[in-house]
Amino acid sequence: MTFLWPAAFGLYPVVALLAAVYIWRSRRSARQYVRFSSLGLVAQAAAAGGPQWHRHVPAGLYLGAISTVILSVARPVASIPYPDDQTSVILCLDVSGSMDMHDIEPSRLDAAKRAAKQFVRGLPPRAKVGLVSFSDRATLIAVPTTHHAALEGAIDRLATQSATAIGDGILTSVYALPGRGRATDGGRTVVPPADQAPSNPDQLPPAAVVLLTDGENNTGTNPRDAALVAQRFRVKVYTVGIGTTAATAEPLDEQALRDIAATTGGAYYRATSAPELVSVYRALGRAVAWPWRPTEISGPASLTAALLLLVALLSSHSKDRIF
Repeated sequence: MTFLWPAAFGLYPVVALLAAVYIWRSRRSARQYVRFSSLGLVAQAAAAGGPQWHRHVPAGLYLGAISTVILSVARPVASIPYPDDQTSVILCLDVSGSMDMHDIEPSRLDAAKRAAKQFVRGLPPRAKVGLVSFSDRATLIAVPTTHHAALEGAIDRLATQSATAIGDGILTSVYALPGRGRATDGGRTVVPPADQAPSNPDQLPPAAVVLLTDGENNTGTNPRDAALVAQRFRVKVYTVGIGTTAATAEPLDEQALRDIAATTGGAYYRATSAPELVSVYRALGRAVAWPWRPTEISGPASLTAALLLLVALLSSHSKDRIF
């Protein structure tokens, strides 16, 4: 937490002074001498008086309210997650034959589907999300849309095929994102050359790709070349490796996934179970669609001070009030 006007903290010695005055007055008022004929009467008087801590509650609340007012005057700034409706996201899922393996219950693909749908449900309502699948080739199933229910239906219909074209999956995802050069010419899809850079990269809308795979690239575009294209088009690629080390399927190329994420400014995650995969997608949802932004929280601090003052007024029933 930071503060826009930290000089306000110079007022806290005033709170300390008020607390000292209250303690002094309380001890002074307690110095009353009463004559009793026996120790039994003393014990009875003490028991009748009951606990005395409640007498100090109003003063404590008043001091707390003053302290909170000073905090509000200092204008605190904290990072708070905000829904990001501007970033478009492509879910890029591996549907190669190895995704049918059951080392992750009920299967790798079914676990990926479940986690992907939870990811979609955790996005802000107006966030745009699309879907690409890849096996021996990449297929654009849904362009980024706010119709999340329809997208969940498309995720449910995914089925395994063959091979693993990670690079093609990245390229298809990048070119499906807004402002990345995908266009139509007489009804035909036109994709810019891999070495073409955007004319105004700083004006491209924010975008990200969440890619999940359980193997290594064995056909199509080199993933590292595809990552360079994503970098040029300002697309962050978050990679997720799925599967256990005991599985007999093709090995997971974790280093390639780390390189893709590092090149594009994304991050790499590993999941070896269905709960881990859900946790990964939950974290990705927060990273992609709920960014943390510095926000001044003077308003909530002022409201807290007002509530403390109100409670202090309501609890001021003692006859020995100092403030």
